[in-house]
Amino acid sequence: MRRWTRGSVLCAAGLVLGMVTIKAIEAQQDKGIGLRVNHVGIYVKNLQESVDFYTKTLGMREAFVMRDKSGNPTTMYVQVDKYTFLELAQATADRAVGINHVGFETENMSDTMAELRKRGIMVPEPTSVGSGAPHSSINDPNGVRLEMLEFAPGSMQRKAIEAYK
Repeated sequence: MRRWTRGSVLCAAGLVLGMVTIKAIEAQQDKGIGLRVNHVGIYVKNLQESVDFYTKTLGMREAFVMRDKSGNPTTMYVQVDKYTFLELAQATADRAVGINHVGFETENMSDTMAELRKRGIMVPEPTSVGSGAPHSSINDPNGVRLEMLEFAPGSMQRKAIEAYK
């Protein structure tokens, strides 16, 4: 009888400890707001030279191109892996060569914006970018622009992700 009681107490203690541990892990996971790094935006000195470097030298693939009204390329996305891109755009007198922003994908722009606002961050309403993805940006405490996008079914990003092999 003693052995059965001791075993039952140990089993119950293990169950309680397991439940507490699971709740603690769930609480830690709930702290996120559903963002995942998707791309890094880089202003480059020569757009084609940079695309050639990333695709021909490093073996990445060209995902898609955004063009101006005249048909000239303005932004080129290079796909690092299925979900990660480099966004390359021509540097200008107003846009120095270097990293411009970090892009985050969100599954639900409205929910993400609402959560950021609850946390005291001023988030502008999303706009549509040339790729067809709703987009909004904030700055981190260092002035780094953090771009948030939701990849709608028809967006260039979603098409590139789905086409990746």
